[in-house]
Amino acid sequence: MEDIDIDHIETLGGFGSPELMEILQDFLDGLDAHSSELISHLDRGDRKAFRESAHRLKGGAQMAGFPKLGNLAATWEELALEETKPLPDKTDLQTNLTRAIQAARTAFSIHANR
Repeated sequence: MEDIDIDHIETLGGFGSPELMEILQDFLDGLDAHSSELISHLDRGDRKAFRESAHRLKGGAQMAGFPKLGNLAATWEELALEETKPLPDKTDLQTNLTRAIQAARTAFSIHANR
């Protein structure tokens, strides 16, 4: 799975579109807050809020062209829907989320600065 979907971004206007670049940068800049939100919901054991936050991250990542991050969030959303299963381990979530965010930022930076 790719960190960035170049073809999708091209259909949105491509890396030459200043407006799109601003939108994508805003999305990437908001990921730290979104990460904190997910972890906060996980710490409180708030399954519904965790699922909703994962759903928003999934949708945003998919729309912005970051499939690996979107798939990770989709996995958490599905897990949170299953009431009989425990929510993800906090350390694993933090590690996976941090890696996916960094990979998305790196991939964006590489392609945006070509």
